[in-house]
Amino acid sequence: MATPRSSSDLTHTLSSSPWKAWSIPLDLTHTRRTLCGLLNKLTTWKFDSISDKIVHLAVSIERTDDSKILDVFVRDIFRRGITDTIHMDLYVALCQKIMDELEGERSLWRRVDVFHVGNPLNCFETNLRLLVQYEFDRIFQIQEDSTALFSHASFVGELLVEALLLVNDVQGMLDTLFNQILHGDKNERDRAAVAVYRFLLPIVRAFNAFPMLDALEVVAKIEAVLKTNTISSKTRFLMMNILDQVYYPRPQDVFASTRQRIEAYGLDMSDDSEAESQLDYTASVASEQTLDQVCLYHAKAFLATRRAGEVELLFRQLQPTHRYILVSRLVSEAISGGDPCDAALVGALFFDETIRSLCGEDDSFVKGCGNELHMLQDTIIDVPCAVQLMAIILHSTPLGHREVEDLVSAVDQLDKSTRRQLVEAYYTSSTSGPPSRGESSQGHLTGDNVAETGNRAD
Repeated sequence: MATPRSSSDLTHTLSSSPWKAWSIPLDLTHTRRTLCGLLNKLTTWKFDSISDKIVHLAVSIERTDDSKILDVFVRDIFRRGITDTIHMDLYVALCQKIMDELEGERSLWRRVDVFHVGNPLNCFETNLRLLVQYEFDRIFQIQEDSTALFSHASFVGELLVEALLLVNDVQGMLDTLFNQILHGDKNERDRAAVAVYRFLLPIVRAFNAFPMLDALEVVAKIEAVLKTNTISSKTRFLMMNILDQVYYPRPQDVFASTRQRIEAYGLDMSDDSEAESQLDYTASVASEQTLDQVCLYHAKAFLATRRAGEVELLFRQLQPTHRYILVSRLVSEAISGGDPCDAALVGALFFDETIRSLCGEDDSFVKGCGNELHMLQDTIIDVPCAVQLMAIILHSTPLGHREVEDLVSAVDQLDKSTRRQLVEAYYTSSTSGPPSRGESSQGHLTGDNVAETGNRAD
């Protein structure tokens, strides 16, 4: 029979091993299942509530000081940011929020223990920084999976802009890519050039671009590439484009739409509206260039105001042979913005029976979507989620599955992998059911309902 311990022994044991808040254990399987469930629900409209729960989970993980759980936690968030290109900005914001909240948690502990710094070698920031090069090495070895490499480059560039990474964390990745541009074969050079372009694009647009570009020695590396005669025209164009943006930064528009700019400055657009209304859209002699400008104006106005009345009126005024121009402009503007809400908005418009009947007289959907498909391979460079957005719009048109497959196959500019991704994304959208659309009492799409459809798209 064991000898019972005295009260003095028990007191000594408790005092030598005091209770700590971060000693609460967590189960790896349950924690990962909880995280994946929350990440599946992460959208623009639910970001605050879902991210709060993920941050709470991150704080609990750091308190346990369990390196294995922390590594899985950071890896799942990082890989989700790479694969979910449509919501990449949300995962960047999520990482920023987690770091801020963890630092706030450490500050609270410093009120009790002045020398409390946590575990710098086993924290979210350190794991994220180490994961950048690890994931790059893993993805870089898979030559067939260029999409993952491009998404990784974009995500890392966004993290660097938000100061979630240091320049030294990405230096090795950038050196490897430039080395392949200089010494790889044609396909490897083009692949590496696109990855470099994706990585540098958010940096050159940032307000603090010059310190980062100078630390990365981007100008010297690009000039070294341009001096070689073995690079392709595509690689040369991408490198010159980045170099041009470094020397001549593009001003960033602080307004999200033309409508906001008009309201902020109190501009009077009545003259422009009258000039637009005086154009004879029905005239068969009207030049396609003039019609293209008019359609571009109305496409931008539609995405800004989310009111379908003027677009429907323009569809009625245009000749049947010219309606494809407006379809093309709507598709182009929705995809170039990179916002799934805009794609769903245009999709809801194309789902309307009135628009379908107007555009079905001269295959306007086939011609309009075909124009954007010819440019899709280049659009992907600037808008990684362009394939998914195009699939959303194609699903909303009255085109059948066979017609969509024939349309995609007829575009020579698309490579095999892009065609496969587009068809897969299209069938994924088709199995999820028709897009939501609001209708008025007469069955026509209304402005308020279109806005609601765009908001629900995420």
